[in-house]
Amino acid sequence: RREELYANWEFVRRYMEEGPEAVAHVLKLMPPVEGRREGIFFGYWYLMLSAAYGAPLFLVPFLMALYLTAWPFRLFAMYSCKIPRWSAEVEAQCVIAPDDPWDISAVHNPRPLWRWMLGLDMAHSMVDKKRA
Repeated sequence: RREELYANWEFVRRYMEEGPEAVAHVLKLMPPVEGRREGIFFGYWYLMLSAAYGAPLFLVPFLMALYLTAWPFRLFAMYSCKIPRWSAEVEAQCVIAPDDPWDISAVHNPRPLWRWMLGLDMAHSMVDKKRA
């Protein structure tokens, strides 16, 4: 949808013009897919979370059942596609420094992830993981 496109573009624009500190508060979860496929259960919960975000609570069980029907197609897409790989030159240029204050990769996702995705662990934020 056009509104979502504008929101994504605004994220990129602010990152490029103002730096990572301007958009870090938006990042809550980084999909753990670097160098591997999305996990089976993570795929379902991520689909559910992104599609039902902001929905009224009484609709969530219905949406869970609805997205359960879409889940096999997501699995098919994930497991029938190649894992993208960067060239060695690009990988060499994009090494994250150990002291990078904006390293918010999937390594910093909450543990256990399912508790956060169900709203049982509201204390986690990627901004909290930013190194001083």
